[in-house]
Amino acid sequence: MQNKTDTYLGYCKTNEFIGLGSLVLNEEKIDEAELGYMLFPEHWGKGYGSEIAEILIRKANRTAVKRLTAIIDPKNIPSRKILINNGFISLKLCEIEGLPGEILSKEL
Repeated sequence: MQNKTDTYLGYCKTNEFIGLGSLVLNEEKIDEAELGYMLFPEHWGKGYGSEIAEILIRKANRTAVKRLTAIIDPKNIPSRKILINNGFISLKLCEIEGLPGEILSKEL
């Protein structure tokens, strides 16, 4: 990740596309990136979200990024658990573009 580059990961298991992961560099704070992932509902609860998050964290560790953030729906307990288990801490609950949100962060 260099010079405002975003990284996207199409995630497949047994040749089936099951979701996406991303690292998006913060243009204002170049040592910070947002981690995100999304799985199709039929693949929830199978450990893929954890696997994607771990891959993206390892990727970020090989860059100049020093801090990762993630934004989730506070009602999404499984996603929150994935992030907390990977060392993220909750910074705040807030409204984001009219929707409930929780911002989490991890120092690398």
